Amino acid sequence: MIKNLKHIKSFLPGTIVDVKIKVGDIVKKGDVLVIFDAMKMHNRIVATADGKVKLLNVKQGDTVTKDFIMVELE
Repeated sequence: MIKNLKHIKSFLPGTIVDVKIKVGDIVKKGDVLVIFDAMKMHNRIVATADGKVKLLNVKQGDTVTKDFIMVELE
């Protein structure tokens, strides 16, 4: 299976605690995009590649399932 580095997915089900970016933002690999709570731990979701935020599918308070695409970069 080929992993799409431009799709930033949740690795566990959880709740969005904070969103650090907005559509149109330029991000670098490693930048924190979203913080979400899973299994009572805050997890920092980082950019897997340099790019521009094309799509933001979450907001603070949302719940997500495993492998949900939270952010898409272009």
